[in-house]
Amino acid sequence: MDDAGSQTTFERDFERLLRAQTPLIHVNTFEEDRVVATLLRTAKRIGRHVLMWSTAKGVFNPNVEAGEKGHALPLADLAAALQAFEQTMENRHAQKDGMLFVLFDPYPYLSDRASNNPVYRRRLREFVGQIRTEGWPASCVIVAPSLNVPYELEHDVTVIDYP
Repeated sequence: MDDAGSQTTFERDFERLLRAQTPLIHVNTFEEDRVVATLLRTAKRIGRHVLMWSTAKGVFNPNVEAGEKGHALPLADLAAALQAFEQTMENRHAQKDGMLFVLFDPYPYLSDRASNNPVYRRRLREFVGQIRTEGWPASCVIVAPSLNVPYELEHDVTVIDYP
């Protein structure tokens, strides 16, 4: 799949979004395993490092084996994960490395109904804003089966469906 001719339409569109440094992308899918493989393949093709987050695993590097040094930070809290992403980007920015940050199912943290604490929505907005204003070679990708974007983030998110 390294050949542009063998890429799927999703991969071509996703790669364009990454190369354009689109700060926030929502991938709408139930096919989490397949989309992760596609995201990793695309990130590798364009030379981006990847960090992922889920409430179950915390922040983790999908390219490092579980148990090895550098595999995971036990940060189940979304705000802490975004702070870790920001710190990573500040370090990587000096090296001109690109990053792909992936959030799995963050909407329970971002929903008005689930939490009266707006810190999660605000923290994500600030992180996305930093990607844009600092010119960081990075994108933050939300992978979830439903699109529950909070009003505050509607202007910032680009939605793409995974077939």
